[in-house]
Amino acid sequence: MPKTTLYSIIIILTFSNISFSQEIKSIHQEQSEYYSTFGFSSEKEWSDFSGVSTTQSKNFQRNSKGELTKEVFGWNPYWMGTAYYDFDYSLLSEVSYFSYEVNSTTGLPDDIHSWETTELVDYCHNNGVKVSLTATLFSGHQTFFENPVAVENFIDSIIKLVQFRNADGINIDFEAVASSQTDNLTNFMITLSQRLHADVPNSRLSIAIPAVDWSGTFDVAAMNQYVDLFLIMGYEYYWSGSNPAGPGSPKNGGDLWGSYCTTRSINDYLASGVLPEKLCLAVPYYGREWSTVSNSIPSNTTSSGSSVTYKTFRNEYSDVNTVWDYNSSTPVNIYNNAGSGWKQCWQNDAKSLGCKYDYINLKKIGGIGIWALGYDGSYPELYDMLAEKFTPSGNNICEDIFSDTGGPFGQYYNNENWIYTLAPKNPVELKMVFTDFDIELNYDILFIYDGLDTLSTFIGAFTGTSGTQDTLISETGAFTFHFKSDVATHTEGWNAHWTCDEFTYIFSDIEIIETSEIHVYPNPFNDNITIDFEINKTGEIDIKIYDILGRNVFYQEIENTNNSININPVNLKSNTIYFLQIRYGNEYFTQMILKQ
Repeated sequence: MPKTTLYSIIIILTFSNISFSQEIKSIHQEQSEYYSTFGFSSEKEWSDFSGVSTTQSKNFQRNSKGELTKEVFGWNPYWMGTAYYDFDYSLLSEVSYFSYEVNSTTGLPDDIHSWETTELVDYCHNNGVKVSLTATLFSGHQTFFENPVAVENFIDSIIKLVQFRNADGINIDFEAVASSQTDNLTNFMITLSQRLHADVPNSRLSIAIPAVDWSGTFDVAAMNQYVDLFLIMGYEYYWSGSNPAGPGSPKNGGDLWGSYCTTRSINDYLASGVLPEKLCLAVPYYGREWSTVSNSIPSNTTSSGSSVTYKTFRNEYSDVNTVWDYNSSTPVNIYNNAGSGWKQCWQNDAKSLGCKYDYINLKKIGGIGIWALGYDGSYPELYDMLAEKFTPSGNNICEDIFSDTGGPFGQYYNNENWIYTLAPKNPVELKMVFTDFDIELNYDILFIYDGLDTLSTFIGAFTGTSGTQDTLISETGAFTFHFKSDVATHTEGWNAHWTCDEFTYIFSDIEIIETSEIHVYPNPFNDNITIDFEINKTGEIDIKIYDILGRNVFYQEIENTNNSININPVNLKSNTIYFLQIRYGNEYFTQMILKQ
């Protein structure tokens, strides 16, 4: 069964003209160069410029420190001013001040901004969070590495700055390093590690590594013993100059976006020898907007893409239709801007980040990084997702799609061997149905157990296209999966729909505004919502579901109908109020619904 049958409303296109290059200019470098032109010197000036709070405005009520199950590392760029007043420190393990700008000739800093005075250090330490200083070098690597005096100056200088603030470590962000400097980079990291750990007890050394190490510059296996965290910059897969527009941080490539994605980046670095517990995936709290030829996915661009923070995205795109791209597991906002044509803004939201967090838990790697803290503004949902995925007492998810590592439309990988446990909190009943199943017969096998580990009751071993057609029901409230693939041949994999409780939808009284009769009710035999029209409709029908904050959680466009349609908004949370809106021409229908 082809996996595309799961989402029949999606049109699949093959598009091979993919532009990807993290070696051209990363978002770290791009934004560093942009903000360096303003010349502000104080955090207050930057706060005023960036529009962030200069007094603490959030009052987080989280669980006590120590409950994080993963590393949550975040960069704090100097241009965010005092945004750190409003960080939720209960969901952070380390914050790194960005940055000590290295002079490649001397090793001394061209600028350290407000490092010597920022209250960030006190905020972190008062909340049990480590704080480090990031060093950046975007060019002149050979000049720096081949000058022993410059290297020594840098190590002496940055360690003294760390000691001066009683900080906890150093983060190295050296980008676009040529392959000819591989040995020099490795030796530099070893020397820095030895000095830092000797001079600053209990300190940590981390390094940012590219999503794809095209030239093989970063010898992560050789650095393993000396580096405490490796942070994959899991963004810019589609960058400002890309054509077509596309997902900046795709979980998967599917049939549409090529083979490079965050899943592959994690697997490639693990295969290169990084210890899993030291590997983190840095995720973007920003996206990119392009002018495009059309509203199709994909669509060629007519301009360079500009970066858009999550805060700006939420402020300015709340009324723009959101389309969920199942190939990359990311959303895209597509709209026609009067006078300037089509726009596409590819962004990550809580749902798409949660998909990546699930894979981090599945692969049992160290955790995540965030570029950049404060880019979410006052919106809480990205912190909520951290709590949901990386704390034992996170919110309960009771329904989702469970796919192989290739995602809903992509193929899994060769040489996989992983174990993953699905265990929602306090389930009434945990059940799962495979909607697609196709793995290499007798060579690749999915083992399923009823319980928290592979010592639990054995349900079955599935291979080929013999995935169970029956509903699997767990008596323990947990499924454990063990998947193994061999070194050659991989196929479509699987998709499964799971839920942990029985639910229905409760509808408010119908509110009809200038429309013909419409009836909405729950389908008693499945998870669908059924919509009946009194007469046949021709033309576009827009169906949108949004929450009480006005955030779009479901959108579907339908051409024509024969009186009745069904929708299946699988990402709606139980016991939560939503609003269903149907638009046909100038006629609107709105109804409150409660998923229970």
